[in-house]
Amino acid sequence: MIDIWYAEAAKPSANTPGPLDVRGVILEVGLDEGLDVLAAFGDGRARYLHHSGNVVIWEGGEGPVAELAAALIESAKPIAENIGVHDGERPPAPPAGSMRISVLTGSGLHFGQGPMSAFGSHPMAAPVLDAGVALMGALAEMR
Repeated sequence: MIDIWYAEAAKPSANTPGPLDVRGVILEVGLDEGLDVLAAFGDGRARYLHHSGNVVIWEGGEGPVAELAAALIESAKPIAENIGVHDGERPPAPPAGSMRISVLTGSGLHFGQGPMSAFGSHPMAAPVLDAGVALMGALAEMR
């Protein structure tokens, strides 16, 4: 399912975005119980896959979820601007205790991965993490 989300964000846009225009952000959090995945796309859509198998899908529109999805996209722009495009296959899911921030742009996949404890204080990762937590909370309330 996560590969489909990556493919969705990679689709060409009618607006023909530039190479560093953020089309989507995917947060993957490795837990002892499994993997939590949150995705937000430039068109306002959002997805949350809980490690239990529950899925919340937001197909866009107006309102708080769309605003939070846009905030997550905006927060990830510095990552796209400062981390080069990943060359090669997308790595496997992050192990328990770590997370990955993937930023999907017209030029490709930009990502950072590491221990969850390091992301909370990292100048580029912390705003993405904060925006992701807010979006995840709004999506979880929809279940």
